[in-house]
Amino acid sequence: MKRMTTVLLTALLLLTALSSHPGLIRANDAYRDQVAVLMYHHIADDNTSSSTITTALFREQLAYLQERGYRFISLAEFKAFLSGASVPGKAVFVTFDDGYDSYYRLGVPIMKELGVPSINFIITSHLRQKQTSGIPTLTKAAIQKMLAETPLALVGSHSDNLHNEANNGKGKPLLVARLAKDGRTETDAEYEARIRNDLNASHSLLSELSPNSADAIAYPYGVYDREALRLVRESGFRYGFTIAPGMTTRSSDPLKLPRINAGNPEVSPAELDKMIQSRVRFVGPLR
Repeated sequence: MKRMTTVLLTALLLLTALSSHPGLIRANDAYRDQVAVLMYHHIADDNTSSSTITTALFREQLAYLQERGYRFISLAEFKAFLSGASVPGKAVFVTFDDGYDSYYRLGVPIMKELGVPSINFIITSHLRQKQTSGIPTLTKAAIQKMLAETPLALVGSHSDNLHNEANNGKGKPLLVARLAKDGRTETDAEYEARIRNDLNASHSLLSELSPNSADAIAYPYGVYDREALRLVRESGFRYGFTIAPGMTTRSSDPLKLPRINAGNPEVSPAELDKMIQSRVRFVGPLR
């Protein structure tokens, strides 16, 4: 009897401690007050790169998550959440990088079928250039057609022309690099002018093309520094997406938003579920 009383008292003290520190409690499967932001790049059935998945796998991932009770939210709902609004339990937001044409041709039809909102971060200089090689990217006409067809698809910025690296691809990403100029390194003022001009060009174009998502940017290669963040903010962007894995909570820095890489061909639907669950933040008891 004495031993049972001791066990009950210990359990009561443990419950009291957990109630006083709700951050120590986490649901095994469900989660609340946080969002899993998924990252994709390219969809193709004849490409096996590490950032390309097939149409079948893409559909299977999304359908599996829906079957497991995940709820896909829009950019507007995601922004509202960061400002204090609620989101459904097991909330997920889908993002794409690089503005490939496969997003519209192959991805959007699947997402329309399943009712999944998303955004594609495009390199806006591509809209002014005639493409001659590489994976086809979205044209301005295609984006306008897509935006007119469905509210589920949006476009944001992946910079105007910073998706490259200095020193002919051997240096730092252009967003944070100091370039060689006339045999010397560009000054801070020259760097700032170059970055500001690029970001302003991208933001301006997107403000006309897709005004509700023109304030969102995904950093090229996921790389940024303090100066880059300042220029991003001053150029009109309010939401910055990284490649750092994790969940977004209301306390997340809106310009340093984490994402989970779902666009690898090795990520099965069940594996994606596990990847999300492994990153769920500690929360209080579900109500």
